[in-house]
Amino acid sequence: MQAIQICLTRLGVLVAHPAAFLAVIAFAILWIVFDRESLDWHGIAALSTLLMTLLIQRAEHRDTQAIQTEKQAEAFAKKVMERVPCSGDPYQRIMGWLLPRIAKS
Repeated sequence: MQAIQICLTRLGVLVAHPAAFLAVIAFAILWIVFDRESLDWHGIAALSTLLMTLLIQRAEHRDTQAIQTEKQAEAFAKKVMERVPCSGDPYQRIMGWLLPRIAKS
């Protein structure tokens, strides 16, 4: 089961890569070159659907990356604040006020 999850995750990452759009364009060009007669409205709709699927997948992948980056930044900021000695330092007071608000958003 875990092997299937890993394979699906890797497939999702590959599909979210910008090169996937080039693959669809190459597919369309090859379709035109080898079987132009079958590229009718149905074929154009299929290519359009594939491009939209790639676009949605790419947007989802970027959202996931942004969420992961935000979580990593929060963890890093918390570690930094733990290492800063407790004092009347204005920077520490500002970060102490700011970190809980960052965590909520």
